[in-house]
Amino acid sequence: VTLDSSEIELPESPAKESDTPRYGKIKIKSNIKEAETQLNGKTLGGVNLTFSKIQPGKHVLTVTSPSFTEYVTEINVKAGRTSEVVAILEPKTEHRVLELRAGDYLRIGESLYAAGAGLEAIGNFTLAIARDPQSAEAFRRRGEANLSLSNHLAAIADFRRAGELFSQSGNYSRAIAAYDQILELSPGAVQIYQLRGWAQIWAGGAQAGLLDLEKALSLNDDNWRSRFQLGKALCLSGDYKHAEKHLKKIRKHGEEQPQILAFLALSYLGRDKTGDAVKYYVKYSELATPGSNQQVANLSDWITLSTLAAQQR
Repeated sequence: VTLDSSEIELPESPAKESDTPRYGKIKIKSNIKEAETQLNGKTLGGVNLTFSKIQPGKHVLTVTSPSFTEYVTEINVKAGRTSEVVAILEPKTEHRVLELRAGDYLRIGESLYAAGAGLEAIGNFTLAIARDPQSAEAFRRRGEANLSLSNHLAAIADFRRAGELFSQSGNYSRAIAAYDQILELSPGAVQIYQLRGWAQIWAGGAQAGLLDLEKALSLNDDNWRSRFQLGKALCLSGDYKHAEKHLKKIRKHGEEQPQILAFLALSYLGRDKTGDAVKYYVKYSELATPGSNQQVANLSDWITLSTLAAQQR
């Protein structure tokens, strides 16, 4: 029997195991030829290469190079196929911590205060003061913020420090304004009348300054320091008669401080009582300290008095 081959059903040849792909490939391209490639945290090699025998499935691929940003991506490798990755690395930029200056914190605080955020404003004014403890404006603005929150004691302390710093820098008008704000809150503040009085005098307003010092004395008549402040101011303003009156009254109460003797001597000199002036100059010299010398050493009348005393020895 002859069979036609077309009638015969031939069995299909089984595929060889070696013909079924078991791995995939990864082709890496990069703009930085010195870069390194890692797969799942393990180093594969360089870049611009093709890596074979990669297990199929998802992998994390990382390309790195010093001074460049890291490139990270997830790839899905398929058996028998090549997954291509293009890794573009960017130069690293230097990140610097921005350190704000006192003026920066001051401006931020002012913006917050204007927006009604008083507590946050106080925080920024405090940071401004930490950067620059001599910033009168930072103390003044913090005083205003404290006042807006009814923190009266804190506001008074801030306004006082602002006034002192403004005075030290010769900005007497702003110092006076700071003391004005304190006296609105505390009309009986003796020391503030004294501080404002001297600021008025240094600003050229002797009469207004003397009125403040007289007010301070009226509020605390028994305090020799209040009387001394007025006596000293009267002496420096040329009212030697009334200066002598106040300074002598202090001595009647037993106070024998060097600065009292110094301005009493200057008051006598101003009234042409040379003998008394030299007498109290000598008494002063016996009690003088470096601190008390600083109050009078640069006064022209004191230099004159020193010369007179030397001539009579």
